[in-house]
Amino acid sequence: MACHAAAGGSIMKMAMAPTETADMARLTLRLAQLQRQLDELRAEQTRLLPNQDEPEIWAQRGNAHVRLMPRDIEWVESERDYVHLHNGERAYLLRATLTALHDRLGPNLFMRVRRSAIVRVECVESIRDRGQGHVHVALKSGAEVRVGRTYLKTLRERLRP
Repeated sequence: MACHAAAGGSIMKMAMAPTETADMARLTLRLAQLQRQLDELRAEQTRLLPNQDEPEIWAQRGNAHVRLMPRDIEWVESERDYVHLHNGERAYLLRATLTALHDRLGPNLFMRVRRSAIVRVECVESIRDRGQGHVHVALKSGAEVRVGRTYLKTLRERLRP
């Protein structure tokens, strides 16, 4: 009788197996859907909320020191051991190298367009060919920044839709 009960137990397991498999498939599918929703919500939250880790930059304007956030900076140009931070309206001075500042601001937000300049990618309105090998990026503020030949291909690839 013990053998019969044992056999009955395995028959019961076999009868439940398709149901459990279907349940597992439904659960796995639902889990994947919820994970996608969570990823979308996190992306939306990141887009809507200001970045608390965004590095503030203290730059000089005349005799005053002014706090700038990366989102306030449109483009940056270097001059020896200093950089000029432009926000469309004004320029600010900071003692730093362009490479160090670019690393600090983030290569995802800013890109180098020539050896002595970086621009915030979202501020680029268009790429303009001025002839004779001169190419400029036009920014939202109306400013134009010359593009170096070695950076042109990377710029076009990054801005390609």
